[in-house]
Amino acid sequence: MYVGPNARLDACELESFAYVGMGASVGRGATVESFGVVAAGAHVGEGTTVPAGQIYAGTPARYLRDLTQQEKHFIGEHHHEMLQLAQVYHNMTELTLREQIDQTDNLLQYMFQDP
Repeated sequence: MYVGPNARLDACELESFAYVGMGASVGRGATVESFGVVAAGAHVGEGTTVPAGQIYAGTPARYLRDLTQQEKHFIGEHHHEMLQLAQVYHNMTELTLREQIDQTDNLLQYMFQDP
C-alpha cells in the first residue's frame, strides 16, 4: 500500500496495493481495496468502499474510472521499489555512525579516483 504525504486516515482499512494520494483523506470505517486508488486531494467518506481496480476522485470521492493494466503494473512496481528502499533504510540504520562514515568515505574515494 502507499499513503501519500499529508494524507489523513481515520480508522479505515487499506488492503495490499491500495494507493492513497497526497492530501487525500479516508474516513472512519472506509475501505480501499487492493489496487483501489484514492486520487490526490480526494475525500472518501465514512463507510465508503473504493473497489479493487477503480480510481475515486473529488470531494466527496466518486468513481472516476477503472485502472488500466499498465497502471496496475506501475502500482506493483512502485510497491516493490518502496520495499527495497525500506530494506536499504533498515540496513543503514543498523550501522553505527563510524560504519556509516567509513562507507561514505569509501564511496567518495571510489567516485573521485582516476579511471
